[in-house]
Amino acid sequence: NTLELVEEISHFIVNSQNLAASLSDMNSISESMKAMLEFLLSFYPARTARCVLRWQETEEVTIGEDEIPEDLEGHYSSSPFCVKYVFFVGFAGEVEIVLFNPSISVSDKLIARFFRQMTFVETILELSFKNFIRYRMAMHDSLTGLYTRWYLEARMKEQFRRAKRYEEDYSVIFCDLDDFKRVNDRYGHMRGDSTLRRVSESLKQSCRESDILCRFGGEEFVILLPSLDLAEATRLAERLRVALPESDPEIKVTGSFGVASFNTAKPSSARELVQLADDLCYQAKRKGKNRVESNLDE
Repeated sequence: NTLELVEEISHFIVNSQNLAASLSDMNSISESMKAMLEFLLSFYPARTARCVLRWQETEEVTIGEDEIPEDLEGHYSSSPFCVKYVFFVGFAGEVEIVLFNPSISVSDKLIARFFRQMTFVETILELSFKNFIRYRMAMHDSLTGLYTRWYLEARMKEQFRRAKRYEEDYSVIFCDLDDFKRVNDRYGHMRGDSTLRRVSESLKQSCRESDILCRFGGEEFVILLPSLDLAEATRLAERLRVALPESDPEIKVTGSFGVASFNTAKPSSARELVQLADDLCYQAKRKGKNRVESNLDE
C-alpha cells in the first residue's frame, strides 16, 4: 500500500508539473481553466467538471452536460460521486472546482485521494489565477472599467508598427472633460465618480468593438481607432461631443476633443501621435471648449 501511494503521488506530481508548464503558455483564463479540468477528469471518474473564478468578475468553465447539484452538504458525496474544492487567490478572488458523476458511487478512499492531491495542484492553479487577475487589473481602470493607459500604450505601439509596415491608417481621439474640477467641488467626488462612469458608458456606446477606449488619467480619455482616417475619426469625435451632455442630464458635462491620424500627421512614434491629439484638444480648450479640433483642413 505504501508503494502504491508513493507511485500514485509521484505520477500525479509529474502530471501536475506538465500542467503547470502548459498553463504558462495559455492565452486566456478560460483556456487555463479548461486544461485544468481536463487534467482532473483524466484522474477521476467524473462525467462533468466545473471551475468558477470569482473576483471583480466571474469566470466559469464547464465540461460535460450534467446538472451539478448546488445543495451539496459539505464538500463531497460518495453516492452519487461529487467533490467540491474551494481555495482563495490572494485577497481578490475565490476558486471553486467541482467534479460530478450522477451514475456512480465511489469509495471514501478515492474522495480522500482527491482532496490530498488537490493540495499539490492548488499552488499551481493559484499562481496561474493570480497572474490572470493582476493582468486584468492592469488592463482595466477600476472606476470606469475602461482600458488603462498602460494597456493603451502597448496597443498603440502595435498599431504604429502595423501602420508603418502595411501602410494602414489609424486615428487617435483625445478627450478632456471641461471644467470637471467644478463638478467635484460642487457635487462631491462620489458624484463626480458617478459622472465619470456615465461618460465612459456614453463614449463606449459610440465606439466599435475594435476600438480601444482608455481612461488616460483623471477626466481624460483616449480612443485608438484602427483603420479609421482623419475625416471619419473627426465625425466620430463630433458625435461623441454632442452625446456627452446627455450622459448625465443633471450635470450636462461637456468635453473638448483633439483628433489626429497616422497618414496625415506622419508621426515618428506612437506616443507622438497621442501628443498631437492632446495638443489639438488643448487648442479646443483655448477656442472656447466643448468643440472638436483636428488638422483635417491642413
